[in-house]
Amino acid sequence: RTSRLDHLQNGRKTIETTLAPKEWDIVTFVPVRQAESEAVGRISWAPIGLADMMNSGGSILDATDVNPDGKRPSTMISTRGPGRFVAYCRPEPSQISLIDDPTAPTNLPYTYDSRTGALSFVLPSERVGKPHRVQVAWE
Repeated sequence: RTSRLDHLQNGRKTIETTLAPKEWDIVTFVPVRQAESEAVGRISWAPIGLADMMNSGGSILDATDVNPDGKRPSTMISTRGPGRFVAYCRPEPSQISLIDDPTAPTNLPYTYDSRTGALSFVLPSERVGKPHRVQVAWE
């Protein structure tokens, strides 16, 4: 409900929150995956899931580590949709592609908050109940 992203860099930071009586909130913890790339430098990546669902992380079926090889480091996510997918990443990616049809990938528009590292993009409805395959790439 608060739609806030906090990165606990060293595991010692604390997050304070206060709830009024009979109020609730959901907190999702996701490990941050890191990779070092010659082309981009350090990449930090944590897929969170569909932001507007109660169990946002339940939408993620698989997420690979960042492959830092070559001039274009990338990662793949297999996820359910539709909805607004959110992740933490640094630096900003150069491209997000929907790979549902490998012969015709679709670039997805996205928003990125450089202050928090929050990345979001909208997934369309699934085709015939198949999960989406999404590639996030940095250049």
